[in-house]
Amino acid sequence: MDQTMPFTSNNRFQPAPKSCGFKALHGVSAITVTLLAACGGGNKPTLVPGEPTFAATPAQAMRTVPTTFTVVGKHLPTSGITVTLPDDTDTRAQCNTPTGMTATGFTVVCTLYQFDPATDAQRKLVISAGGKQLGTHTVSIQSNITDVTWAAASTGQVYGKGTVHIGENVSFKVSGSNLMADTNLSFAAQQCSSPSTETGTPTATERTFSCVFSGIAAGQMPGTLTNAPDGHTLYSLSVPLVTAPAQLPDTGTTAAQCYAAGSHTLVSCTSAAAIALNDKQDGMLGRDVTEPANSDGKLGFSYSPVGAYSKEECVRDNITGLTWEGKPTTGLRAAGNTYNNLGDNNANDASTYVATVNAIKLCGYSDWRLPTADELQTLVDYSVAYPGPSIDSTWFPNTQQWVYWTATPYAGEASSAWDLYFDNGGMGTGNHYNYIHVRLVR
Repeated sequence: MDQTMPFTSNNRFQPAPKSCGFKALHGVSAITVTLLAACGGGNKPTLVPGEPTFAATPAQAMRTVPTTFTVVGKHLPTSGITVTLPDDTDTRAQCNTPTGMTATGFTVVCTLYQFDPATDAQRKLVISAGGKQLGTHTVSIQSNITDVTWAAASTGQVYGKGTVHIGENVSFKVSGSNLMADTNLSFAAQQCSSPSTETGTPTATERTFSCVFSGIAAGQMPGTLTNAPDGHTLYSLSVPLVTAPAQLPDTGTTAAQCYAAGSHTLVSCTSAAAIALNDKQDGMLGRDVTEPANSDGKLGFSYSPVGAYSKEECVRDNITGLTWEGKPTTGLRAAGNTYNNLGDNNANDASTYVATVNAIKLCGYSDWRLPTADELQTLVDYSVAYPGPSIDSTWFPNTQQWVYWTATPYAGEASSAWDLYFDNGGMGTGNHYNYIHVRLVR
């Protein structure tokens, strides 16, 4: 029969007339000693001073990080002790062979993995010897992910936990210990419309992911980091989102492209002649002046990659929040391909091309469309002279020095729509039957 009783400092065991086994069940808040009364004839153990007990520390461990547990007691076996983790089902979880086994204690290194704070964040170390369980030690498991912060254009690319804009590319920095233990660490956030992609070079203390929140209302968007093999949540977060204020990029006109009175020759915008004509010329104002760095786009333009996708797949405009189709040199989306704009889904129509690109989910999206005239014009870099291409070619390689369709109809003629010439940045109109280039947007 079994007898279970709380262990206190005043309780001791005296051997019964027949041999009895025992196990010490040790929890985080109390120790329970269970007597396995293998004695016949109803013999029961008697409490007297001087019999075995043990306790184990620590009571907490971080998942994936090897933890040394110290067991201290009396009259413990000096060999043959094993420690197992039966309720940690991750195949990587293990305890090494105990070391320093004496009658008063031993140490053992265990690495625990399974962790899910929503259901059970505790695991048991089972201590056995000679095929019998001596006791258990309950351990509270802590995630090895200690923090997640994020950065975006709206935060100045400074990591923190501040508000970000809907539609912008957000980078998430995961901090912790032994992070490379989970090679399939997975990041997911609600309404993250592009695939969450790991970026940069992962290390044991830092990993980064990126995604874009779009097509949603402002509010708190929950996110999780999970261990892909078992799907357990390792860290939860909530990202505050707001609608980005309406913005337009600058024109690309440089500080060397201002006019002076009585001349058509462009001069420095800081010259007395230019200022005398007008001290608010394009080259004197706007992001072209305040954001002249070219790291994310020429002059006042600001672009960024979408996850791990190349510039020939998609590019994000950090100012307008629009995501643009990139153009490769060959294939279905080749830059040189042309289409008419009848909207009748014929094989050569822009409408069919839009449907095809959405079907293949370019860059993970299925809401691509033709841009409006105003949207397409935001890409024009007016500092580039004819024959162009009048666009930031670093971010939009393979742009054709010719005309591109827009979705904006021409009010003066029902059979025409507005188009844009990327040889000089000018707008025009074209009959729907014309075959010209296409760059999609979302």
